[in-house]
Amino acid sequence: MLFSEKLKRFTAAHPSANLTVGGAQFRYVLSGRENGRPLVFLNGGMNTLEIWMDYVDGLSEDYRVLLFDYPQQLRTNQALVAGMHAFFRVLGI
Repeated sequence: MLFSEKLKRFTAAHPSANLTVGGAQFRYVLSGRENGRPLVFLNGGMNTLEIWMDYVDGLSEDYRVLLFDYPQQLRTNQALVAGMHAFFRVLGI
């Protein structure tokens, strides 16, 4: 299957949402069992949440799966870590 087709299917089945926390806008996908143990995927480098799209469906049966992009507003590692903790609290993760 072409990547573009796979991406289209993923975004149709798992539309992303946006949430602003502390002035930083997080784009994310939260999928899986409501009461499932949280499983958070962290992107490397300049990747986006779609890097993990092949794993979501299989893991969503047992886990609460969170994919997200790092907000551009958080420019240092320290700000990113603090922002991620705030984001997780708002989502109840």
